Amino acid sequence: MLYNETRRLSTIGNNTLLTVAFTVKDIGDYGYASIYLTYNGVYAYGLIILKAPDKNPEIYIMAGDQNHWLGPIRDARIGEDITAYILILENNTLLYNIGGKTGKHDLVYLPPLTTLHLVVGNVTGRTSTAPKIVFNKIVVYVTNSSLSGREISAMLSQGIPPKSMIVAVNISFTPVTITTSTATPTPTITPPPILNTSTTQSITTTSSSSQPELLGQQSLAVVITVIVLITITMILLRKKISAERNE
Repeated sequence: MLYNETRRLSTIGNNTLLTVAFTVKDIGDYGYASIYLTYNGVYAYGLIILKAPDKNPEIYIMAGDQNHWLGPIRDARIGEDITAYILILENNTLLYNIGGKTGKHDLVYLPPLTTLHLVVGNVTGRTSTAPKIVFNKIVVYVTNSSLSGREISAMLSQGIPPKSMIVAVNISFTPVTITTSTATPTPTITPPPILNTSTTQSITTTSSSSQPELLGQQSLAVVITVIVLITITMILLRKKISAERNE
């Protein structure tokens, strides 16, 4: 039960903004979905949604290797529309706003971010129900220009990137059937998202896009590592729940 979509960024920069708008329609125990940026090895920067038994799906931040996950940041309730902004700055700082929950984290290591990954599945295997998550918008913006405090605030609070930022990846995606082979999504071209405290507005027009690139050995290593980390996290969560019940 694994879907893996990989897109190489059309350009890279010293500062990167990952914007993800999604809705969890259905996710069973031990289901997961991760959207993250990487270069190679085990370092990943993005977010992951995990569903432990007897708990709502929870969102974590991926901010490096397995020792630098943050969270849970907040729940991802079924049917709730959530927009996440993850800003990775050249001074090894990660800032985030996930459905109104904000925070800052100092990164131990920051490689050039060249590739976007989307992985959806269930840790328990093929017999489990695949998660149904609608990714309305996945956009990566990059720039080599320095960012002012006002520009950073606008990105995190309203999702408005500065004019210096370039769109490196722009897709929307809904994994319907999870298989062992990679499917090709139908991408859309979307202007910069605008988020305020009451409503979110966007205009979407359909456009064609090139086929996703095949996974290389380095990308595959990252995916395998993420799956292993998810499995370990789920086991720990299950033990924690069992211990709480026995108290």
